[in-house]
Amino acid sequence: MAQRWTMGGAARVRHERDEAVYDITLRGAPPAGLLARCPTATMYETAVTTVLSRRGVDDAEIDGLIERLRSIGITPTEVRTGSVHAKAEHKAYCEFRIEGRLGASMVRYLGWKARVEPERTVIRLRTTKDGLQVLLDELADSRIRIDHFIRHRPSQTFSRAS
Repeated sequence: MAQRWTMGGAARVRHERDEAVYDITLRGAPPAGLLARCPTATMYETAVTTVLSRRGVDDAEIDGLIERLRSIGITPTEVRTGSVHAKAEHKAYCEFRIEGRLGASMVRYLGWKARVEPERTVIRLRTTKDGLQVLLDELADSRIRIDHFIRHRPSQTFSRAS
């Protein structure tokens, strides 16, 4: 963060760099040479993932799914919770992400709605808005689909790709 002092030093004006960290999840591989043109970018692959989800879920249902998963030796890679709007109230929402593809009989045993997310490529880069626009233009020109786009504050990021 650059700092500039006014005459007399009475007030300090901060100029935050116009830089942020972005995670861009793609369907498909990025264009050849993209990383060479974006030296601050890193890339990693995500595995096929089964997502078990339910709306209007309560703690007992979550505990029941956790117990069934433990009984068959499955550990979720991620659990997400939140709420969704219902007609008159907010209802709890929960999803369990499991690496790999679960078979139909396993999904029936677990008793939750399931969907499979394919392998994806994630690009993480620190750049300015102008640098981001160049990258997005190149992805658009190559007809690569973007699944998710997340802007992080620099203090919230960590390196997954090493």
